[in-house]
Order: sequence, then structure tokens, then C-alpha cells
Amino acid sequence: MRIAALFALAGWLILVPVPGAAQNGTRARTTPDSIGESGPADTLTLDQALAEARAANARLPIARLALQQSLDRLRQARGSLWPRLSLGGDLHPGTPRTYESSDARLQVVAYAPLYEGGALRAAVGAERARTRAARADVRVAVKDVEFAVRADYAQYLRDKREVVLQRSGVERLERYLAEVQSRHASGQGVGADVVKTRAQLLQGRADLDAAEHALTEMRMELNDVLGRDPDAPLALAPLPRPSTPVPDTTLTPWTLTPDVRSALASVSAAEADLSGAHSLRLPHLDLSVAGGGQAALVDPAPALMNDGRGWGVEAMLSLSLPLWSHGVYSGRVDEARDALAQSRQVVEATRRAARLEYDRSSALLRARYHEIQIREQALESARDAYLQSESVYRGGSGSALDVLDAYRTWLAAGQAHENAVLDYRVARARVLRWGAP
Repeated sequence: MRIAALFALAGWLILVPVPGAAQNGTRARTTPDSIGESGPADTLTLDQALAEARAANARLPIARLALQQSLDRLRQARGSLWPRLSLGGDLHPGTPRTYESSDARLQVVAYAPLYEGGALRAAVGAERARTRAARADVRVAVKDVEFAVRADYAQYLRDKREVVLQRSGVERLERYLAEVQSRHASGQGVGADVVKTRAQLLQGRADLDAAEHALTEMRMELNDVLGRDPDAPLALAPLPRPSTPVPDTTLTPWTLTPDVRSALASVSAAEADLSGAHSLRLPHLDLSVAGGGQAALVDPAPALMNDGRGWGVEAMLSLSLPLWSHGVYSGRVDEARDALAQSRQVVEATRRAARLEYDRSSALLRARYHEIQIREQALESARDAYLQSESVYRGGSGSALDVLDAYRTWLAAGQAHENAVLDYRVARARVLRWGAP
């Protein structure tokens, strides 16, 4: 009776349509993009998802605000090169009159640095370089978000197709279990087959639940990257079939990445900081001009010089020359020099990391594309093997176990093909991340 039940299962599998099977004698190629994702017209395409993420992702404003802060600091540094104008006053009461005239003063004061040893212009240069680095950091953040969108988009489609396949498998097992239970109720000795089928059905339901949970998690993750509510519904358009990787015409595309540009800008900022540190030993010359009025609160005692009353203008030229600072100057210069050496090493490390990521992703992209070609052949061969075992079974020779094994091999070949396609798309996303400016 057990052999009869196996033959019944094989016959049911032959009669029930299988994803990608030939219909009406016509062979149809089974590919990951041919399952699910037919979608209505309002489905989200990859380009639309990228545009939506650039506009609404929660992490991008952080980089843009950092750039705005850098622009603000650059404006401050440039403003320090210009004269400053202020209104000031003071009150000097005192006693006795022979010592203190008890006067009050109100003045408009203009201050201008004449020579600061290059410190102010070095500060402007440093902030200008940091602004370039901040702009590059914004581009880094955008490229990271774009990579996340591409990878999550492909993973979501893969997980959705897995749910479709698992659900169809559970439905088949449910129909077969109902058939076996009916035979068992009619008195046939298929009790063991009922138990085995129920166990397989429970395993299938557990696999379906896990696949649905993975799809839900990926939907929430992709929604978050897009700036949507995590629980919002999501419908994605299918992606095109993998194409032959095209070599980049640029010999060193990784040198154009914003990561490298940010590191190079940091070197320029460190060089400007070192120039500013050297200015600490140079003389500083400042000019201030004040104009206003000064009045005595009481009649002053006779003075040998001007008693400081009335309206007027005064100018002050201030010279400062550092002589000794007990390690302050040398420590500042050494710190700036070490920072410059560190920033140059960061450039070298960033270039090497970018090249490694690009070369590794390019090699993986080519390997996965080659694997996809082999997987497609294996998928066709597994399909042919299944159809052959089915034909042999219908001819009276062979067994249901052969049919079931061939069917499982066909399904496993399809899953391996889809995994290779997913790896190809993730590798392509990495190439775009590390090989484009």
C-alpha cells in the first residue's frame, strides 16, 4: 500500500502544474524574474525608489547639515579678514578728584588685523578644504543609501519569490494530504503515509512562515531606507535579466570615489592647519580706530596733560611678538604635523580600500554572471530530467521516488539560480558604489 501511495503522489505531481513547466508541449524557461512581480501599474521601479530615497532618507539630512555647518564656519573665517566695527563705552567714577577725574566715554571702534603671520588666511584655507570634504561626505552618504536601495530591492524580490514558491508547495501538500486521508478513511493501509505527509506539511508551513517573516523584515527595512513608514505596503517592479558585465573604461575608477576626494580634502585642511600653527611665532600687528565723546562727571583737578573731555578720534597700533611659551608653540606645530601625516595615511588607506572593494566586486560580478549561465543550463537539465522521469513512469517503468527526487532537484536548481542572480545584483550595486564618482 505504501508503494501505491507513492505512485499516487507521483501521479498527482504530474497532473498539478509546476512553476516554469512546459504548457501545451511548449518549453518555457524558468528564471527568477518570471515568478511573481507582475504587479499593477503603480508599482515602484528601481529608479523611482532611488529618487525617493534621495529625497526622504533620514540619514542624508545629517550629512547635508554637516555641510551647512562647514559653510557657516567658512563664512566666519572669511569674515575675520575684514575690519570689525563696534560701539563701546565705559564709566570711570573715583575719588579723590586729584587721582580720578570720574569720566564717561562712548565710542565707535573699528578694528582691523594688519598682519597675523598668515594665521587668518590659513584658517580660511582650512575651512575651504573642510567644506570640500563635507561635500564629498554628502556624496558618500548618497551612494551608501543608493547601494542599500539596490541591495534591499533585489533581496525583497528574491524573498517574495521564495514566499510564492513555498506557498505553492504547501498548497500541493495540503491537497495530497487530503487525498491520502480520504484513502485511509476508506480502509486503505496508508496510515504511515498520512503521518509522513503531515510531517512534511508542518515543515513546509514552518518554511513558509519563515519566508513570510523574512519578507516582512525586508519590506520594513526597504521602507525605512526609502523614508516611508516601516509598515507601509510595498509593490516593486521586476528587475531586468542580468546582462554581460561591461568593463570600465577608466583604469582607476576607485580614485574618483567621493571617499577618496574627502580624504584628499582633509589633507589640504591639515596643511592649512600646519601653516596656521607656524604663524604663532610670527609678529601680529593690529590697528584700531575709535571715535566718540568723553565727559567728566565732576570738575576735574588741574592736569598736566589733556583732561580727556569733548569729542575726538584716537588710533592705536598694536604689535605683539611671541618670545617664549614653554612648549605651546612646538606642541601645536608637532600636533599639526602629526595630523597632516595621519591625513595622508588616511588617503592611502582609503584608496586601497576603495580599490579592494571595486576589484573584488568586479570579480564577483563576472563570476556570478558566469555562474548564472551555468545555473540556467543546470535548471534546463533538471527540468528535462524531471520530464524524462515522468515519461518513464508513465511508460510503466521507473518509480515514483525517481519522479519525486527529480522534482526536488528541479526546485533546488531554481533556488540556486535565484541566489546567483541575487548575488550578481548585489555585486553590481557594489561596483556602482565604488566605481563611480
